[in-house]
Amino acid sequence: MRVEQPKIIFIPETESWTAVDSCDWVLPYLNATRYNGSQNLKDYQVLVYIKTKDVEQIRYHTHKVQFYLTQDPIWRYMDEKLKTIDLLVDGFIVHTPGMWRGMRLRYPQTDCHIVPDGINLNFPRVYKRHVDKSVTFGWFGTSVKFAAPEVQNLISIMLSELGDFDLRVIADKTVPLGCIKNFTHIPWTPEFYNDLLNCDVVLNPLDSDGLRSRNKHFIAWNMGLPVIETIDDIPKFLKYEDRVKEAVQRKEYVKRHDIYYSAQRWLEIIQCHM
Repeated sequence: MRVEQPKIIFIPETESWTAVDSCDWVLPYLNATRYNGSQNLKDYQVLVYIKTKDVEQIRYHTHKVQFYLTQDPIWRYMDEKLKTIDLLVDGFIVHTPGMWRGMRLRYPQTDCHIVPDGINLNFPRVYKRHVDKSVTFGWFGTSVKFAAPEVQNLISIMLSELGDFDLRVIADKTVPLGCIKNFTHIPWTPEFYNDLLNCDVVLNPLDSDGLRSRNKHFIAWNMGLPVIETIDDIPKFLKYEDRVKEAVQRKEYVKRHDIYYSAQRWLEIIQCHM
């Protein structure tokens, strides 16, 4: 007997551009919709919240199947709200085993599921053409994440190892960094990848607990940009030919992480809760 697919709507935190992007990538495979304020939520059977802080909205729809997705350890600043959400939703969704362990430890009342990171292979529709020149380093994300210890520690080590270097930071707000002379802040826009193309490699150190998603890794790799996680990675990409080799290898690697596979996992989880 054919099971009719439920109507699904994703409700992202509007201030999080990464939440909006990753949400939009998976929608076509789920025949789902992104909430823009105009839809009537009573028309949907499955609601997926992404980093939302609106507990009352979740409480109002407890008669529906509801999931709460977070890519980051948001318990660091909204633990009390998450304790309430834990009692209201059908499941938490995370991208990494580290996040799964963290959520299960703190919010044990609700199922927690892992949906692996994925990338829309058609995003962005630009690709880096590497040239033989000195390296321009890039970073992109929110100003809050730029201040994270793992990012600041890597930059400090780079200063001691390399001396001054060219760093371009694409972020929503200015991120003062006077210790680097060749430092440029570029305001984030939905077309941020055009600015990222002016960089040769991307800095994206992961936290030591393995909590954070590798979403930004996939975006950079899909653009042909090598990613630096630790200071040990820097010598690998200082030479032009090494950057080209890495770009080719990673382009093949990301094909195995098409967002399609993430969508299939979403469908499995939703069906389990219907």
